[in-house]
Amino acid sequence: MHGSEYRQYDQMQHRANQATQALLLRAAESVPEHKQHKLLVADYGSSVSTSSAQLLAPVVQQLASKAALVSVAHVDLPENDWQALSEAVQSCAGSYVHVASNVSSQQCARSFYTQCFPAATVSLGWSGIALQWLSASIPQAGHLCCTPSSMDSGAISKIKAQAQEDWRVFLAHRATELKPGAHLIVTALCLLPGESTLGQALDQLNRQLCDAWRLQLGHGLGKATMLYSSQQTMQAP
Repeated sequence: MHGSEYRQYDQMQHRANQATQALLLRAAESVPEHKQHKLLVADYGSSVSTSSAQLLAPVVQQLASKAALVSVAHVDLPENDWQALSEAVQSCAGSYVHVASNVSSQQCARSFYTQCFPAATVSLGWSGIALQWLSASIPQAGHLCCTPSSMDSGAISKIKAQAQEDWRVFLAHRATELKPGAHLIVTALCLLPGESTLGQALDQLNRQLCDAWRLQLGHGLGKATMLYSSQQTMQAP
């Protein structure tokens, strides 16, 4: 999915991200002044959404008064639509690039399951609705999308194990990249304890959507690109 196509469906991501703005502002307050140096803000899993560009505007404005330069680095896979992201950051109303003259934007075409920046260089880390993408493919995902009810318990256990390992790896790399005392703010999809009924309802809805998509689009689409589930897990391309 590219450019404007993605932004048609990112409203849930946008609302979830806005709910964490207060945390980002508090984290920015704790960043010490570096009048002669650059501050690096890392956006892990930016895709082509404009939500981060708008969300980070007041955060970057606060940081811009503390440093010679504030650079926001957007991290995503090499196949991301980087041109669309660049255009979105530069043109969307309320983007962080317009809040001060000492603000810049950069791109990092790497998986966030690897180290993306040198050690102790990131002053503030942020990831919004991105960690549901797993680092490894799911062998059982042979259709456009799958749900837990379409897989056996062994397959679901493998997905859970992969998600746990991905979370460990993600945090280990961020611990290397963050400066001492820096903050990492993460918004992620999840189900709280006791929400099994909701999970079952979502699972049923997703199965119906999958059936509708298969009827409309046919079966000639190859391997799955997403894994929708009540556990809110997706398979990366």
